Amino acid sequence: MTDVSVIIPTHQRPAALRRTLSALGQQDYPVTLFEVLVVVDGPGDETTSVLRDFDPPFTLRVSEQPRQGAAAARNRGASQAAGRWLIFLDDDIEAMPSLIEAHVAALRAGAGDVVIGYLPAIVSGKPSFFQSELRHWWASMFEAMHLPGHRFNYRDLLSGNFSLAAELFQKVGGFDPSFQCHEDYELGARLLRVGARFTFLPAAVGYHHESSDLHRALQRKYQESIADIQLGRCYPELKPTLMLAQLEQHGSLLVRLLRDHAFSDPHGEEP
Repeated sequence: MTDVSVIIPTHQRPAALRRTLSALGQQDYPVTLFEVLVVVDGPGDETTSVLRDFDPPFTLRVSEQPRQGAAAARNRGASQAAGRWLIFLDDDIEAMPSLIEAHVAALRAGAGDVVIGYLPAIVSGKPSFFQSELRHWWASMFEAMHLPGHRFNYRDLLSGNFSLAAELFQKVGGFDPSFQCHEDYELGARLLRVGARFTFLPAAVGYHHESSDLHRALQRKYQESIADIQLGRCYPELKPTLMLAQLEQHGSLLVRLLRDHAFSDPHGEEP
């Protein structure tokens, strides 16, 4: 009997995926009670061969789709899931043995409708100044969630390690596949709108193997600016919390006008 489905979208990271799957084979939770669904988002690399050669102790189901993005891949996995509970992991997360058991125990106990796991970052080799600053920012985010009385917001939902009931995921309509970045923020906003309670669970540990450099981070920031505009158009009440809102204080008049146009023009082109 399967009561937990672990859903992992992946795209051209076969080595990281192998490490992620190997860690799931070492879980304290009984392997007969969970399944892992890997959705290959855009086949064409070594991922398929890695999955074909992998012999896990748990039920592993693999599906492929044309390149559509992580949101669509997670939705596909969820649509095929047999479990009552859904755990979403990224393909570069090394789950500690307690991860699945901790998620399930929290959900069963009603600790929260949405359980956010802990994702400490690991940087291979000597970290650069940029990577050190990124890791500090990442750690500060989890420290804030751990404080008593923390008021959760949509940005606290991190798709790399979180869980919820399959029924709740279906109720809100899953991820919005039009978001190619910050799709977890958008889902977080909808979950909070329906009254879902968030909780942070330090015991659900999955190490995030960080490989970003300055070039990749700049590309990510460009994608985040597009997502900010999408979020601002869908949820006007969130505009003050978005990065682009800082232009109100620090941008020139022309920059502020362009920002307002981006948020208000539903037919405008992406930046």
